Amino acid sequence: MHDSIEFDKVNEAIVRFVAHDWTKALEQQITESYGPEIAAQVKFVHNEAMSCPVDWRQANMNSALAILADFLATRFPQLSPEAKTCLNYAYIMTWK
Repeated sequence: MHDSIEFDKVNEAIVRFVAHDWTKALEQQITESYGPEIAAQVKFVHNEAMSCPVDWRQANMNSALAILADFLATRFPQLSPEAKTCLNYAYIMTWK
């Protein structure tokens, strides 16, 4: 995922398709539009984001989103602001 052109496609696919939980239908849509390699990379980024380490005994959604923002900035600095917004929304929908 180091190729910036390739990560541009990952960003684009996240913005176009990712809004909630990962499903086989979602994976199929991304695969049809971008190919299996980009779909696998988007799934990896999505899964990493949804698994962001948060201690829910001490965190609320606002503090969790701040943790997620820091996590994404460190783990995936190539993510566009729009892709981060989509992942934030997916995170909210997953953990609400």
